[in-house]
Amino acid sequence: MSRAWTTPLLSFTALALVTTLSGCNPRKAGTESASATTTSSAEGASANTGAIPVTAASDEARSLYLEGRALSEQLKAHDGRAKYEAALAKDPSFAMAHYQLAVNSATAKDFFSHLKEAVALSDKASDGERLTILALEAGGNAQPAKALEYQQELVAKYPNDERAHFQLSTGYFGQQTMTRRSRSSRRPPRSTPATPQPTTSSATPTGRSRNTMTPRPRSRSTSS
Repeated sequence: MSRAWTTPLLSFTALALVTTLSGCNPRKAGTESASATTTSSAEGASANTGAIPVTAASDEARSLYLEGRALSEQLKAHDGRAKYEAALAKDPSFAMAHYQLAVNSATAKDFFSHLKEAVALSDKASDGERLTILALEAGGNAQPAKALEYQQELVAKYPNDERAHFQLSTGYFGQQTMTRRSRSSRRPPRSTPATPQPTTSSATPTGRSRNTMTPRPRSRSTSS
């Protein structure tokens, strides 16, 4: 499989209400923003910036995640991974931390391991996060059309989210690449031109060539 997962697919932001889980320790939602900063008034900031809220169990876990995402967007994937791992240590059910570890993984095994965890936890995340995770799952399973559907839905729900738009643009790019490959595979093979047979020729004093033939031996006549 292509190691497309090693390329950082920058995450996503948009307008959404917070998904609140039942239990004695409800998860808090902050917001993803272009500057990757945290905010205490999560819902109000989300409505103002159109950013997908980051669903985490604590402000500390969310802050670590946003620090890691900022590092990843600066192409410091190794440093970013350390922050995502620290965020997971604070919140083992942090779906987007698993997502980012999958995106920034170095091996297929690591990619699918964290992707599996992210998908399993996606129902506990915000709607924008869920669509983001499902799009990655579809892409990882060589289903670009399905991934594009999730990306289109993400942008439709969060039209002011620049990361959502970036993700959609990568989806369109992938679709165009697959279309080109499909068209190329349907082209008929080129026919190989016939190789001309060599002829024996010799040069004349005028510079023109003429075909030469091996003379036939003359038969001797016998006198009686």
